[in-house]
Amino acid sequence: MLSFLQQPSHAPECWRMEPTRDQLDSSHSDYSPANTAIPVPRVVVPLSGWSTPDLKGIDQLNVDQHSCIAPNSNDEGLRISEANVSTWTHESELPSKDVWRTYAKDAHHYDKIRFEFWNRRLDIQLLFAGIFSAIVIPLIAETYGFLTEPGPPGYAIRINTMFAISLVISIATAVYCLHCKQWLDGYDLDVLRRSLTAGDTRDLITACRTRQYRYRALERYHIPMIMGLGALFLYVAIITFSIGLVDFFCHMYPPIGIIVASTAGVFVLVHVITSVQPCFSPDSPFKSPFSYLLANSWRGAVTGDFSSSGQVELWELEDISKWKESLDDDIQRWVLSDMSRKQRNMSI
Repeated sequence: MLSFLQQPSHAPECWRMEPTRDQLDSSHSDYSPANTAIPVPRVVVPLSGWSTPDLKGIDQLNVDQHSCIAPNSNDEGLRISEANVSTWTHESELPSKDVWRTYAKDAHHYDKIRFEFWNRRLDIQLLFAGIFSAIVIPLIAETYGFLTEPGPPGYAIRINTMFAISLVISIATAVYCLHCKQWLDGYDLDVLRRSLTAGDTRDLITACRTRQYRYRALERYHIPMIMGLGALFLYVAIITFSIGLVDFFCHMYPPIGIIVASTAGVFVLVHVITSVQPCFSPDSPFKSPFSYLLANSWRGAVTGDFSSSGQVELWELEDISKWKESLDDDIQRWVLSDMSRKQRNMSI
């Protein structure tokens, strides 16, 4: 199932052939969408959903002479071959119904996994924003009294400003997440499933075109990247809140303020290190929406190519090709170990 997430472009997974080891070793700079007879190396799309280098749309798709079975398909006999899928540009050259059905099943499966992940992320951000707002409001009620004094001191203005900014950002993030969930609902995830259930070929073709049309819009308007901005907003809210909290305790009782500042500084330092580290290591496990943006910008600066948003994935593929022999050995050992473990469990 997870292999299906490795869809680098608009076309379903089974319409691209698996890359050979020699092709993974070759330079990615030779890749061109026009070279459709050459299997295209998979580019891993992070669950955060950022776009990768575009390939041709399904209306211009060429497929090799080999055939493949649609992954995750319930129809064992449903095959795509050169007879079914070729370059079609005119209404009279439309492919067979099996091709549309395969696209509908695979695209729906891909969108379902992707949207479920986005919705889970948005739900977590909504929950955190609500809890965070509930924490900030009582502190504002406590510090607001400093502003009622004649000629309020500077620290009172600073503290209330930081708390107010963090509260506004937190509430705005919650509203932002609600908007994002509405945008996902507007995509109409089940349009393909309904067409498959109906069984009408014309409706199926229309649904496939509608899904591809909306999918292109998602990529063009950078919706995958937008889905990851909520966490960045919450980071800003936490930082402003921490500044106000340190200022508050430094005024009330300086030793507590020093302890709070030191604790907050450690967490900020860890966050900065884990966010920057993916810029220097392709196998870094510390990937987040913010670190991805930093790493992709850094790789663009290093390679001089800012036209593509898939720099991190290409860098990772290059490193995988470099360590392929070691990785293959690890895979074999893992399979043997897993088989031995299963056999022991069966014998118990």
